[in-house]
Amino acid sequence: MRTGTQIATYYATGSRWASVMGAGGVSGAGGARSGVLNETDTPGEADFCNIQFPATASMSAGATAGTAIFGQVFELSVTEAPGPNASVVGQLGYGPAGTDPTTSSAWTYVSASFNVQTGNNDEYQATMPLLPAGSYAYVFRFSFDVGANFTYCDVDGAGSNAGLTFETSQLGALTVTP
Repeated sequence: MRTGTQIATYYATGSRWASVMGAGGVSGAGGARSGVLNETDTPGEADFCNIQFPATASMSAGATAGTAIFGQVFELSVTEAPGPNASVVGQLGYGPAGTDPTTSSAWTYVSASFNVQTGNNDEYQATMPLLPAGSYAYVFRFSFDVGANFTYCDVDGAGSNAGLTFETSQLGALTVTP
């Protein structure tokens, strides 16, 4: 996949997710997604993930390049070895400020690529696309099953390890000025 390519926008349909494909999108079996694994303590939920940097960003609507955003993930027996693990899918999402990326259909996701090994964590990077003036929130999310299920990551950390909870109040904040 290419960094910056829209992956999919998800619309909630009960407890399952139906995928509406964008350019270059990918789909799970039958287009259905189990979706959000946060706070489930299931094996597919990441042990730890976060928006590593920056917690806030700004850019001009007339900019010629987007802003780089970084996220990290740890999963026991998956991310400790140096280099990327083929089972990890990382995505950067953005949507209207004040909305929940785990439930809102207004969010868009772009592919993130492996950046660097940081201890036992894999760090991923994606470039925020150029957007119209406004206030946005952003999130990283990671999957270990080719994008069928995701753990959503905030600034102060999320995942199945003790004390970690995904909070919409801890999303990254992006301001795009006119």
